[in-house]
Amino acid sequence: MIRMLWALLLKDLRHEASYKLSFVMQLASTLYVFLLFLFLSRLFVGVSIISLKNYGGNYFPYVLTGIAVQQYLYITLNSYAGQLREAQLTGTFESVMVCPVPLLVYLAGSVNFTFILNTFHILIFLILGTLLGGLHIAWSQLPLLIFVLLISALAFSCIGIFSASYCVIFKKGNPLAWLLTVSSALLGGVYYPKSVLPLWLQGVADWVPMTHCLEALRGVILQGKGLAGISGPLSILALWSLVGIPVSYFTFRWAVQRGRQTGSLGHY
Repeated sequence: MIRMLWALLLKDLRHEASYKLSFVMQLASTLYVFLLFLFLSRLFVGVSIISLKNYGGNYFPYVLTGIAVQQYLYITLNSYAGQLREAQLTGTFESVMVCPVPLLVYLAGSVNFTFILNTFHILIFLILGTLLGGLHIAWSQLPLLIFVLLISALAFSCIGIFSASYCVIFKKGNPLAWLLTVSSALLGGVYYPKSVLPLWLQGVADWVPMTHCLEALRGVILQGKGLAGISGPLSILALWSLVGIPVSYFTFRWAVQRGRQTGSLGHY
C-alpha cells in the first residue's frame, strides 16, 4: 500500500514538474490574493471592530487565516472529482479500476500531492502575514496547527469523495462541492465573524465544517490556545471525519460497482 501511495505521489510530482509555468502562476495567485486583502484591510486601520475583539481586533490576520483555509477547502473538495474527471477524459480511469489497486489507496493517492502542495501554500500565507501583515504566530504551535489542518482535510474530504462518486455516475457537474464552497464562504466565518449573522443563520453555520475549522485554527494562531482550548471545534471536525469518510467511501465504491455493471466507467 505504501509503495502504491508513493508511486502515485511521484506521478503527480513529475506531472507538476513538467508544467513549471503552472507552478509559478499558482504562487503568483497566492501572492495576488495576499496583497489584495492586505490593501483592503487598510480600510479598517484605526477602526475598532467589536466583533473581532476576541481575535485581537485586527481585520487582516482574521481574514488572512480565513482565505488561506478557504483555498485549502476549495482545492480539497475539487481534487477528488477533478483527478477522477481528468482520468475519465484521458481514458485511464477504467484501466486503473481493473488493476489490483484498492479504492481507498486510489482515493488517497490521487490527492496526496495536492494536500502537501496546498499545506505549503497555507504556510506561505502565514509567513507573508508574519513578515508584512502584522500577524504574530508562536511557531512552537506549528505541530498543533498542522494537526488542525489534517483533521480539517479529513472532514472536507468526505464531501470531496461524495463529489467524485457523483462524477462516476453523472460524469459532469460537482453540486456538492459547489454547495459547501458557497455555504463556507457565506456562513463559515471566512470574511467576517459568525456573530454578525442573524441568529437563525448562526445555527445553520454550525453545520458547516469550515466554521469549526476556522474556530480551531484562529484559536491556535490568533488566541494562542492549546489543544484543550480548541477541543470543541476539533471534536466536531473529528465527528465529520469518523462518520463522513466511511459513508463517502462506501458511496464511491457503490458508484464504481454500478459503473462496472453498466459498462459506463470509460464514458465521459
